[in-house]
This record gives sequence, C-alpha cells and structure tokens, in this order.
Amino acid sequence: VAGLLFAVVLAAAGTDEAAPYVCAVAAGSTLANVALWSAARAEIPHAEGRGPSAWTLLRVAAPLGVAGLCAQLYFYVDNVFVRAFVGEAELGPYNVSVRFLSVLIMIAQYASAAALPWLARRHAAGDLGGALARLGQPLFGLFAFVAGALTPFAAPLLDLFHAGFDTAATSLQWLFAAAAVIYAGSALVTALVATGHTTAMLRVSATALAFNVAANFVAVPRFGVAGAAATTLATEALVALGAARELRRHGVRLARPLGWSLGPVGYAAGYAAGHALSVALVRLAA
Repeated sequence: VAGLLFAVVLAAAGTDEAAPYVCAVAAGSTLANVALWSAARAEIPHAEGRGPSAWTLLRVAAPLGVAGLCAQLYFYVDNVFVRAFVGEAELGPYNVSVRFLSVLIMIAQYASAAALPWLARRHAAGDLGGALARLGQPLFGLFAFVAGALTPFAAPLLDLFHAGFDTAATSLQWLFAAAAVIYAGSALVTALVATGHTTAMLRVSATALAFNVAANFVAVPRFGVAGAAATTLATEALVALGAARELRRHGVRLARPLGWSLGPVGYAAGYAAGHALSVALVRLAA
C-alpha cells in the first residue's frame, strides 16, 4: 500500500522517469518489512542460553540465499533476451503479463512461508509427506482452476492496461499455466527447505537457472515473447520436479501422489468454465 501511495504521488507530480518509481516501490517494501519486524518482535520467544554462532547461521543460510538469487534471476532474466532478440516494443506488454503472474502467485508465496515452521515440525515427527499433500495438493488444484479460468480472458485483461497490449496474450496464457505449476512447486520447495537440506535447494535453483538461460537462447529468437513465457512454464515445472526428486532422495515419501493430478484436472476444468463464460459474454454483447 505504501509503495502504491508513493507511486500515485509521483504520478500526480508528473514524474515520468522509471528510477523514482523503482525507489518508491522499494521504499514501500522496506517500510512494510520494518512494520512486520516491529509487530513480530514482541511475539518472538527469547531463547535461554547461547544460540548458534554467527558462522553456523551463515553456513546454513548461505545456500538458501544463493538459491534465492538464482530463483530471482530465472524469474527475470527473460527480459534480457526479449530486449535483445525481440526489441523494446514487446517488452512492455510482456512485463504486464509477468505482473499478472506475480499477483496470481502471491498466495503461494505467503502460504508456503507461513507453513514452513509447521512443515519442519511435521518433518521432525516423520510426517512431512502427509503434511505436504494436505497443504500442496488442494492449493495446486484450486489455483490451477483459477489460472485455467483466466486463460481465455488473456487478451481483454491486457487491453485493460493499454490498447494493443493484447499482442502478448499468448505469453499471458503460458504464464497463467506457469502460475498454476508454481503452486505445486512452492509447496514442494518449502517442504525441501523444511528438511534442512539447504544445498539440495541450491541444486534445484541453480539447475533451473541454467535451464532457463539455455532455453531462452533457443526459444526467444524463434518464438518471441511467447517463447520466453513458455520457458518460464518449463522452468517452474523443472523446479517442482527437482524438489520432488530431492525430497525422495532424502527419504521423504510423497503421500497420495495421485492427489497432484488435481492441478491438471483443475486447470482443464477452469479453462472449460472460462471459455464457456467468454463465449456467453460475446453472445450477450452481440
């Protein structure tokens, strides 16, 4: 909210350069993090005795930090390829599509982060596979349905921002599918972090980054922004499969594996519902 307020103030002042808006969004995020820390500080229990050393914390956290950087890179590096191979004109509509993806996956990010302590406790109790199924499978199915239902409306959603932005409609359709996959991958990755095997998380993210860069080199020159979006979908699928593989490698048995089919089924059902609605709206407009 603070970032949006700052952006509105800049717009009202007639600012048309990108840098102040980037700073405004960053300032809003910083204020939100400070407010969160202030609110949570009083609720954090004080540990008795000496905690782990700074070196121990750094050694444990460093692989996760690098993995996070890899994840940010494979999420945004496609901009480099779009700018180089397609041009600036397509970059704007494509990034609007990416913003839709970012909004759609917010619940996945927050739900997984909130569930991490619970998943760690379930891992200690030997029931991480069951807990993962209870968390990840319903989220995957539900938001795959939402993503599928939005897919037929890709073009009009983009036109809400600017006439002609529907040139990136195919990209947005690929990214809606990627958003659905992220709901599965987010739960699996969080479960992997809950096991404490941080180097495994780094392997997954580094592999995804290497794949994303290589795939963009091939897909963007040939298919343009649609190729970049399809590469994002493939990368997120690789992350989900890589996290599942690492979990099994470290002895976590995935409970009710057929439950993950809720995602594809939900997406197909959502797409059918969205398509039927779009056809009905066209007929009403006629």
